Parts: sequence; structure tokens; C-alpha cells
Amino acid sequence: MNKKELIKKSKDIRKDIVKNINIFNKLREDRNKINVLVRESKDKRQEYVNQMKNSIAQIKELNQQKGDVNFNDIKNLKSLIEKKEWFFQINALPIKKEEQILKEIKDLRSQLKSSKKNSEILISLKNHIRDLEITRKKHNELHNLVVENAENSNKISEEMKVVQKEIKNLKKEGKKINVELKEVLKNESINRANNNQRKDNNDRKNEGIIKKKQEEALSKLKDKKKLTTDDLIFFQK
Repeated sequence: MNKKELIKKSKDIRKDIVKNINIFNKLREDRNKINVLVRESKDKRQEYVNQMKNSIAQIKELNQQKGDVNFNDIKNLKSLIEKKEWFFQINALPIKKEEQILKEIKDLRSQLKSSKKNSEILISLKNHIRDLEITRKKHNELHNLVVENAENSNKISEEMKVVQKEIKNLKKEGKKINVELKEVLKNESINRANNNQRKDNNDRKNEGIIKKKQEEALSKLKDKKKLTTDDLIFFQK
């Protein structure tokens, strides 16, 4: 390539390098934004993991505490207690019969209390199971988001590697072009110096010829010889 082509090629390469650097910086900015989302999502996902661990521990504990619960038994126990209390209140009973009924009422109330406690445990257990499923669903959604964003981040990183390699190749090519251009400019400088030297040599040679001719013309004048047109020309120089 000649000087003009090399200069144009060098400028084009610099433009391409700047263009790819801008692309690289934009990709890095996009990746950084995604990585922030990934970190935030991971932190939130860990919160859900902790919540699930807590729910599982409470479910395990409630399972150990709960007994058999029949909500009809609770209803029947309440009804039976009310009947016995009503019977006790409206009837004049022997002392032993009263004691027997009071003991039965006390036992029934104890059963009712135990059944209510078991029912509360069961309700709490169902709530924890429900909360666990809700938290697990949120965790899974967030986990999928983490995976998706992480894949996008990796994809951008691969694109950045391609652009980075292109920048490296352009710089390498630009360096090669600059070496060629430097060599061309160097040769131009040498040729210019040689031309100037030749011109100086020719000028000195011409000055010598002129001086010699002038001396010959002066000699003719001294000898009173006729001067030629060339002699007159050299006198004017």
C-alpha cells in the first residue's frame, strides 16, 4: 500500500477500535446491572431458604405435639357437657350422684381442653404447611430468575471476550500498518534528502561550468576576440 492508503487504513482501524471499545463498555455496563440483580436475588432467595427451614422445624415440632383430632368430638363434648351441667342444675340429686356428675363434667372438660389444644395445633400445622408452600413457590420463582440472569450475564461475558479479541486484533493490525507507514515515511525522507543532495550537486556543477565559461569569455575579451552569444549569456549569470 502507498502512503495515502496506509494513512486511511490506520484511521479506519482507530475508528474500529474506538467503536469496539464503546461496545465493550456498554456490554460491561449491562452485565454489571444484571450481576447486581443476581446478587440481590440470591440474598432474597436465602431469606426464603431460612424461612422454609424455620417452617419445616416448626412443622416437625407440631407433628410431634399433635394428637388425633376429630372436630365432631369437640362438638359432641361441648353438647354433652352442657347437658350434664343442665341436668345437674335442674335436678335435686343425692350427693354421690352429684359428685359423680361433677367428676364426669370435669373429665369431659379435660377431654375438651385436650381436643381444643390438638385442634389448635392442627390449625397451626396447616398454616405452617400453607406458608411453607407459598415460600417454596416464591423461592423457586426467584431461583429461576437467578439462573436466567446468571445465564444472561455469562452470555454477555462471552460477547465481551469476542469484542476484546477483536480489539486486540485491530491493535495488532494497526501496529503493523504503523510500522509500514513509518517505513514509507522514512523512505520518503531518504529520497527527499537524496534528491536535495543531487540538486545541490547539480547546482554546484552548474556553478562551476558557469564560472569556467565566464573565465573563458573574460580571456577572449583580454585577447580582444569576438564574444559569441553563449559568452554573453554566461556574463549575465
